[in-house]
Amino acid sequence: MIVDQEITGAPVRVRELMAETFTTADMLPMTTEALELTGHYMAQKVVPVDYTDDARHVAVCSVARLDYLVSWNFKPLANVRREAGFNAVNVLHGYPPVRIVAPTFLIHGHDQEKTFDAVASSRRWRLATSKLLNRMTPEEQIEFLNRRLTGQPGVVPTKAKREPAHR
Repeated sequence: MIVDQEITGAPVRVRELMAETFTTADMLPMTTEALELTGHYMAQKVVPVDYTDDARHVAVCSVARLDYLVSWNFKPLANVRREAGFNAVNVLHGYPPVRIVAPTFLIHGHDQEKTFDAVASSRRWRLATSKLLNRMTPEEQIEFLNRRLTGQPGVVPTKAKREPAHR
């Protein structure tokens, strides 16, 4: 498992906290499907080769259809442009988008009136993104997602609804 490999080089306190918090049963395994998706990320150069392990983390979460991947790894992983790149590949290969967030994003405050429902928010975001992409042809999806990845404004086509290309 990727996490086991990475945690061995972490400071003692981090390893202890990890052992106190999670068991091996809590960890998702690397599957052939996740390795194939990792290959697609790398082929599209979503991350540099030096960050292949980060791409594997995203692939494992995507294949498991998790809403979130939580990471403090801001430069190669938890940033908007990389997230858009991973999600562009996910959509093209029939996987749902995954949100890559810092742990603080999921922590609720103590004020009950101001709590944030991260799961409901993620589901709304995924539904809106799916509806938007389902109105597009595969070529329009690629163009739209490439524009998002490069930070260019995207134009949303207004074609009639069609059946999704990948399901």
